[in-house]
Amino acid sequence: MLTGFFRDAPQSLWPRAVAIEHLQRAGWQHDCIDDMIKRGYAVIGKTRSNTLLARPI
Repeated sequence: MLTGFFRDAPQSLWPRAVAIEHLQRAGWQHDCIDDMIKRGYAVIGKTRSNTLLARPI
């Protein structure tokens, strides 16, 4: 689970950017896109099926 990784891993291991398939977002138990935004990531791109998030260096 993506949210578990970000909760438990040190920030030094967090990737600079992440692409998340959001087609089934309504069925997610946890909104990982919202969670990543709260952790400082920003949505920098979106396609019909994916969201790309990045964090500042």
